[in-house]
Amino acid sequence: MSLRTIFRLDLILVVVILLAASYGTVVGEASAQESDADAVTTVYLQHLGESGKPILPLVISSAPPPEGQPERVLGEVEAWEASVVTVSELDLGKIVGSTKILMETAGEEPTTFAFGTFRVTVVEPEEESSAILAPEQLAPLLDLLEEIAATGYEDLAGWVSSVKHRLALAVGS
Repeated sequence: MSLRTIFRLDLILVVVILLAASYGTVVGEASAQESDADAVTTVYLQHLGESGKPILPLVISSAPPPEGQPERVLGEVEAWEASVVTVSELDLGKIVGSTKILMETAGEEPTTFAFGTFRVTVVEPEEESSAILAPEQLAPLLDLLEEIAATGYEDLAGWVSSVKHRLALAVGS
């Protein structure tokens, strides 16, 4: 082998090593981003009750939920229609804590769903839990969401106001 051939082989080897190293860095960065997305806690509220006019689902998180999660939790169509609200970690912690307490008191799943009945799902990095809440069980959560919305979350305020108004009309009629 000539010196020129050895030099070319060394150069090719260096290029291959550099490409492999940069590929590994890109793959590593993508994996880190995916694991960060999977580490997001998300709360889903989905109306199950009968209604002539649908109540759109609500998705609450401190960052966008992982790709495909809303479709898996809500279903394809409802995921597209959902209101997605991003709140601070502190506010999300309050919502998750309150939601879990309400979920513990939920009782057995009904066979029919009256207007105002919601499925509440909390998806955390290591756990997913869900419960069905009747309108009276949901009221404390709506009050908390209204309180948090008043601190500057206009989309959340609009969703809560609409749901509370619709539930009040149903109770009043």
